[in-house]
Amino acid sequence: MINYSIIIGAYNEADWIGPLLDSIPRRDDVEVLLVDDHSDPEQTAAMRRRLAERRFPYASYLANTGKQGLGTTRNVGIAAAQGKWLVFADADDSFTPAFAAALDRYAESSADQVLFLPQTAPNPWGASRTLASERLFEAGDAAVAGYRIASAASRFVKRELVERRGIRFSEVPIGEDTMFSVQVMVNATDVRLDHTPIYTIAIREGSLYHRRRTMPQLLATVDLQLAKARYLREHVFDRALLRKALPSKGRHLRMGLVWHGPGGLFRVWLRYLGHGLPLSKQNPGETLRNIVETLRLAVVERDGYLPLQVPRKTAP
Repeated sequence: MINYSIIIGAYNEADWIGPLLDSIPRRDDVEVLLVDDHSDPEQTAAMRRRLAERRFPYASYLANTGKQGLGTTRNVGIAAAQGKWLVFADADDSFTPAFAAALDRYAESSADQVLFLPQTAPNPWGASRTLASERLFEAGDAAVAGYRIASAASRFVKRELVERRGIRFSEVPIGEDTMFSVQVMVNATDVRLDHTPIYTIAIREGSLYHRRRTMPQLLATVDLQLAKARYLREHVFDRALLRKALPSKGRHLRMGLVWHGPGGLFRVWLRYLGHGLPLSKQNPGETLRNIVETLRLAVVERDGYLPLQVPRKTAP
């Protein structure tokens, strides 16, 4: 019986995929699905060769017709999967040695989803993609962590739940796992936190997480977060949980400011404004307070940023 389907999306990743494949245990209850997003011919040949060299008991090479993006690539993997659990990995990341024990631990689990604490590989820039996740795990609330952590990596998801509810990745250029993760959470009844790091996220030069996002990419991310907020308001009826689960405007406002200057911050704010940022025509003071509060969220501690220190005028 296949307990785990490991779905790897790859585009021209022949130079990076080796460590990931080496980190996957060769087991009779694990299948590896490598989905190629229409790589260059020489890259395709190299990735197929690397997959064959590992001699996994169950392994399949699948390919998109034309470059479709990571969302479509993962959906192709879901359609072909046979395991009880779905596990998603990026081709340039890797699993830790603790991954094998986690496979044993949850093979017969009744949980709908298990969230594991991810870790970031050392890199020349000292960057981390896991600081916010670490804080959520420290708080110990599986529901809040599940709603706030968008990445589909470093988690086990029951395939039966995904198929029964028709959950798929968004086929968009960026943030394809945002709605997938929140829909899994809304439909799951048993979500568990496991503080064991089983997955290492790599940050390399040229990757999306290393370079700054263009303004269209940043605005597309804002649109996804707004869609997530609308979905949560429609499906989460615990108001206290909803307040903690809703995405913060602050992170994207700060990105706009840091990456694109005051004009970038203003464009992100206008995006939120177009989606119902509370304003009052009758009370300009209330409008101003809402704007100030929105900007304040850009530096709140829960997003991992230090608060702005605004010098106050003192009496002469």
